[in-house]
Amino acid sequence: MESVGCLACHSIGEQTKVRDLRGSSYDMAPELTRVGSKVTPDWMFEWVRNPRHYNPTTKMPNLRLTEGEARDVTAYLSTMKDGRTQVEKNLELSSPVTIRRGEGLIREYGCSGCHLIPGMEKEGRVSVSLSNFGRKRVEEMDFGDTKVPHSWHDWVSNKLKNSRVFQTDRIVQKMPVFAFNDDEIARIRLFLLSQTKDQPDTRYIQAFDLKQQQIETGRKIAYQYNCRQCHQLENEGRYISAIIDDPAFLPPIITGEGKKVQEPWLRDFLKNPSAAGSPNTIRPWLKTRMPTFSLTDAEISALTKYFLGLSNQELEVRDYRAFQPDPVLLPVGKSIFTDFQCIKCHPAGNAAPKPGEATTSDLAPNLTKARDRLKPEWIVEWLADPNKLQEGTRMPTFFPDGQSPLPEVLGGDARKQMTAIRDYVMSIGQPARTQMSAR
Repeated sequence: MESVGCLACHSIGEQTKVRDLRGSSYDMAPELTRVGSKVTPDWMFEWVRNPRHYNPTTKMPNLRLTEGEARDVTAYLSTMKDGRTQVEKNLELSSPVTIRRGEGLIREYGCSGCHLIPGMEKEGRVSVSLSNFGRKRVEEMDFGDTKVPHSWHDWVSNKLKNSRVFQTDRIVQKMPVFAFNDDEIARIRLFLLSQTKDQPDTRYIQAFDLKQQQIETGRKIAYQYNCRQCHQLENEGRYISAIIDDPAFLPPIITGEGKKVQEPWLRDFLKNPSAAGSPNTIRPWLKTRMPTFSLTDAEISALTKYFLGLSNQELEVRDYRAFQPDPVLLPVGKSIFTDFQCIKCHPAGNAAPKPGEATTSDLAPNLTKARDRLKPEWIVEWLADPNKLQEGTRMPTFFPDGQSPLPEVLGGDARKQMTAIRDYVMSIGQPARTQMSAR
């Protein structure tokens, strides 16, 4: 639970660090303190192995747990109980009267507004429309028997703080108690104040071109699947850092993926993160596991365009496999790569650092998959100024202000030297004939 990333979305008991860092009063997934009292071990085992076995539309991802891992997680969560004594009750579940009464309560409280309930797909809303709520007059608001000041803002604030506050014998309240914090209440109240059905002047409407539309579409999908819980994206997120002390073990920053990675690799990775090229291959020291989200082709396409848009890149058909290292520059790049001792931080294969070499905190991505993963032009731009592309990176700047530390190599031309390193990096892990042809 702690290592693969479950606690990025779920909380247990007082383990609310991720929620607190995010600054919200709720979790992104169910709180699990009493889950052992709620579900059976058999159901739990099947759920953590494959959530979509029970719910094909769930947002719970598949963490690809082995049978042993799933058994361990089930054993642990089965201890999460509330300690209450279960009293046997005769619920009369087959009674037509009980069934009709239950159906009526479900319709009355609008459960189908959030839950998928067979036979109730076309049920209407049980509460009022909020599309013009910003114009609602105080005289139309029922304050019940409370002493809440009679103002629009006070009514809304108190309603959001405790949705049952205005309930009386004649006023039945059906809105759930959401336990919003003060900041959330202020945000919702401001949003409700804007709901006036007014059409703003066209001068104040932002017109989205195709690129911005694609960014917005992909952004919604990224929010929907909660990418920011683990990754930093558009200067937000990485809330999982609340439970991971060593920055080296944090999932990567992904804002610049559109400029960085090849579109075919990104598509294959999002489709199947467990395949070659996954974080467990690129960064084998990471314990947090990139889940399998079972994204549709349309969602993957939208996310790809989103990342490209964020990086001011165009979606174009490119054959990255056609790239060939310069036969003159490749051996020079290998020599520079060796002189800079890049291998000390960039491991090969799945080998861990040897004693006396780099610590885990110094490790950098495995470059064996660079040819299939990275865009050639990005490598050169990265070498020129790593911190410009990713603020706070541990990657050193070998070419400050575009100047080379090797004046005797390639005439001291920093650009040529970076290109030579790029050509060598793109040859790492490739069949010997590829490198031979390059020579």
